Amino acid sequence: MMEMQFDIKRINLLKKILLRLRNEESPESVQVNIEHFFKDVSAVDILLIEQEFINGDYGITMEDVMKLSRIYPHLYSDALNGADISETHHPSHPVQIFKEENTTFQFHLHHINLLFKAFEKNP
Repeated sequence: MMEMQFDIKRINLLKKILLRLRNEESPESVQVNIEHFFKDVSAVDILLIEQEFINGDYGITMEDVMKLSRIYPHLYSDALNGADISETHHPSHPVQIFKEENTTFQFHLHHINLLFKAFEKNP
Protein backbone atom coordinates (compact mmCIF):
# COMPACT_ATOMS: atom_id res chain seq x y z
CA MET A 1 0.00 0.00 0.00
CA MET A 2 2.99 2.26 0.44
CA GLU A 3 3.29 2.83 -3.32
CA MET A 4 -0.47 3.26 -3.84
CA GLN A 5 -0.72 5.59 -0.86
CA PHE A 6 0.92 8.35 -2.87
CA ASP A 7 -0.53 7.49 -6.27
CA ILE A 8 -3.54 9.77 -6.08
CA LYS A 9 -4.08 9.45 -9.82
CA ARG A 10 -4.77 5.71 -9.59
CA ILE A 11 -6.84 6.11 -6.45
CA ASN A 12 -9.02 8.64 -8.27
CA LEU A 13 -9.19 6.33 -11.30
CA LEU A 14 -10.50 3.50 -9.14
CA LYS A 15 -13.04 5.84 -7.58
CA LYS A 16 -14.21 6.92 -11.04
CA ILE A 17 -14.46 3.28 -12.12
CA LEU A 18 -16.61 2.47 -9.10
CA LEU A 19 -18.83 5.45 -9.83
CA ARG A 20 -19.16 4.37 -13.46
CA LEU A 21 -20.36 0.98 -12.25
CA ARG A 22 -22.86 2.70 -9.98
CA ASN A 23 -24.21 4.51 -13.04
CA GLU A 24 -24.74 1.17 -14.79
CA GLU A 25 -21.92 1.49 -17.30
CA SER A 26 -21.09 -1.70 -19.16
CA PRO A 27 -19.00 -4.10 -17.06
CA GLU A 28 -16.90 -4.93 -20.12
CA SER A 29 -15.69 -1.35 -20.59
CA VAL A 30 -14.98 -1.02 -16.88
CA GLN A 31 -13.05 -4.30 -16.82
CA VAL A 32 -10.89 -3.13 -19.73
CA ASN A 33 -9.97 0.01 -17.76
CA ILE A 34 -9.20 -1.96 -14.62
CA GLU A 35 -6.92 -4.33 -16.48
CA HIS A 36 -5.20 -1.43 -18.25
CA PHE A 37 -4.66 0.93 -15.32
CA PHE A 38 -4.23 -1.58 -12.51
CA LYS A 39 -2.36 -4.46 -14.14
CA ASP A 40 0.79 -3.78 -12.11
CA VAL A 41 -1.02 -3.05 -8.83
CA SER A 42 -1.36 -5.87 -6.34
CA ALA A 43 -4.83 -7.08 -5.47
CA VAL A 44 -4.11 -6.39 -1.82
CA ASP A 45 -3.43 -2.73 -2.63
CA ILE A 46 -6.71 -2.46 -4.52
CA LEU A 47 -8.55 -4.10 -1.64
CA LEU A 48 -6.96 -1.67 0.82
CA ILE A 49 -8.03 1.28 -1.32
CA GLU A 50 -11.57 -0.09 -1.48
CA GLN A 51 -11.58 -0.49 2.29
CA GLU A 52 -10.49 3.14 2.64
CA PHE A 53 -13.26 4.19 0.25
CA ILE A 54 -15.86 2.37 2.32
CA ASN A 55 -14.60 3.70 5.66
CA GLY A 56 -13.82 7.22 4.46
CA ASP A 57 -15.84 10.08 3.12
CA TYR A 58 -15.37 9.35 -0.60
CA GLY A 59 -18.95 8.79 -1.68
CA ILE A 60 -18.25 5.10 -2.37
CA THR A 61 -20.57 2.53 -0.83
CA MET A 62 -20.22 -1.16 -0.11
CA GLU A 63 -22.64 -1.77 -2.99
CA ASP A 64 -20.23 0.01 -5.36
CA VAL A 65 -17.40 -2.25 -4.24
CA MET A 66 -19.61 -5.34 -4.58
CA LYS A 67 -20.38 -4.42 -8.20
CA LEU A 68 -16.65 -4.36 -8.86
CA SER A 69 -16.24 -7.77 -7.25
CA ARG A 70 -18.90 -9.21 -9.57
CA ILE A 71 -17.12 -8.11 -12.74
CA TYR A 72 -13.60 -8.66 -11.45
CA PRO A 73 -13.90 -11.67 -9.08
CA HIS A 74 -10.35 -12.95 -9.56
CA LEU A 75 -9.11 -9.79 -7.85
CA TYR A 76 -10.25 -11.18 -4.52
CA SER A 77 -9.22 -14.76 -5.11
CA ASP A 78 -5.73 -13.63 -6.20
CA ALA A 79 -5.34 -11.66 -2.99
CA LEU A 80 -6.46 -14.58 -0.86
CA ASN A 81 -4.36 -17.13 -2.71
CA GLY A 82 -1.23 -15.13 -2.00
CA ALA A 83 -1.98 -14.71 1.69
CA ASP A 84 -0.12 -16.68 4.33
CA ILE A 85 -2.76 -18.51 6.35
CA SER A 86 -0.57 -21.09 8.07
CA GLU A 87 -1.36 -19.61 11.49
CA THR A 88 -5.09 -20.25 11.10
CA HIS A 89 -4.77 -23.93 12.02
CA HIS A 90 -4.13 -23.20 15.68
CA PRO A 91 -7.17 -24.34 17.76
CA SER A 92 -7.64 -20.93 19.39
CA HIS A 93 -7.45 -18.99 16.11
CA PRO A 94 -10.72 -17.15 15.30
CA VAL A 95 -11.11 -19.14 12.06
CA GLN A 96 -11.01 -22.42 13.98
CA ILE A 97 -13.41 -21.09 16.60
CA PHE A 98 -15.75 -19.96 13.81
CA LYS A 99 -15.60 -23.42 12.21
CA GLU A 100 -16.32 -25.09 15.54
CA GLU A 101 -19.25 -22.76 16.20
CA ASN A 102 -20.67 -23.51 12.74
CA THR A 103 -20.35 -27.25 13.29
CA THR A 104 -22.15 -26.98 16.64
CA PHE A 105 -24.82 -24.76 15.11
CA GLN A 106 -25.39 -27.25 12.27
CA PHE A 107 -25.67 -30.10 14.79
CA HIS A 108 -28.33 -28.25 16.78
CA LEU A 109 -30.26 -27.25 13.66
CA HIS A 110 -30.26 -30.87 12.53
CA HIS A 111 -31.52 -31.95 15.97
CA ILE A 112 -34.29 -29.32 15.89
CA ASN A 113 -35.25 -30.46 12.39
CA LEU A 114 -35.57 -34.06 13.65
CA LEU A 115 -37.76 -32.89 16.53
CA PHE A 116 -40.04 -31.02 14.10
CA LYS A 117 -40.36 -34.10 11.91
CA ALA A 118 -41.18 -36.24 14.93
CA PHE A 119 -43.76 -33.71 16.06
CA GLU A 120 -45.35 -33.64 12.59
CA LYS A 121 -45.72 -37.42 12.63
CA ASN A 122 -47.14 -37.58 16.15
CA PRO A 123 -48.57 -34.25 17.36
